[in-house]
Amino acid sequence: MRRLAIIAASLFVLNAPAAVIDRIAVALGNQVITESEIIEEIRVTAYLNGGPVDLSPKSRHQAADRLIEQKLVHKERELERYDDPPGDTAAATLAAIEKRYPSAAAFDSALREYGLTRADLQAHLLWQSSLLQFVEQRFRPAVQVTRDDVKKYFDEKVLPAAKPGQKVNLDDMRESIEETLTSALADKQLDDWLRDTRAHTKVEFYDEAFR
Repeated sequence: MRRLAIIAASLFVLNAPAAVIDRIAVALGNQVITESEIIEEIRVTAYLNGGPVDLSPKSRHQAADRLIEQKLVHKERELERYDDPPGDTAAATLAAIEKRYPSAAAFDSALREYGLTRADLQAHLLWQSSLLQFVEQRFRPAVQVTRDDVKKYFDEKVLPAAKPGQKVNLDDMRESIEETLTSALADKQLDDWLRDTRAHTKVEFYDEAFR
């Protein structure tokens, strides 16, 4: 019976109208990135930035680079068993975005204009939460910001930006400056890690998906 079901399914596929096959755009080690993933990445980024959907070769390559970074981070998170972000984080962000619209229908309509669904957007938001969690667990603990670092930032960045007559106090801003510097150093460590990891990973682009 099972064999007959398989044969019937095969006959259905053979007689069905031709479907568009999602071509491989990038081979990344033992992982792949498909053309549809690249297009979706472009659409989601355009929506979040409030800009047009640009499907040019240059835009496709930029989206592919972002997806390569995603794949590298996902693989590292799985290998090292990093904690997942709270399950409701992406849903809460999605709800916050929806509140910008007068109704749920208006929100869905805006998404459709970009060729997206709520599920598409929520998946992207979940990735952003995962990346933040990864940086928080992997890189921030190793960051050390000294009092001299804070003082230098205050002298070189805060004081010159102060308006005439505006009083700014280092002690009042110390905590926020420490957070700014910690975030910047953690991001730099992430960039260094991504560059090094990618350099040691075989990456192959398939030109057909970037035309």
